[in-house]
Amino acid sequence: MKNDKEWLEKYTALIRFSKEEMQTLIIALVMSEKSAEMLDKFDYAKSFKNLREDIIKIKNNLLKKEEEYEEKSIRTN
Repeated sequence: MKNDKEWLEKYTALIRFSKEEMQTLIIALVMSEKSAEMLDKFDYAKSFKNLREDIIKIKNNLLKKEEEYEEKSIRTN
């Protein structure tokens, strides 16, 4: 079996979430991160934090693209 680092470098996944699902996932990751910190499981806390930050970036990019699309649509009408 390949180690985790090799697996992460070679595989990606396409996962679809709605904006509401992303917001719920972000909240769950914050709770998980804080719980891991309280249990002194900082390696888990760091993973939850990294994942949360990535999802926030994706959500913000999605919102930005939506705004750009709406502005473009308004200008063309």
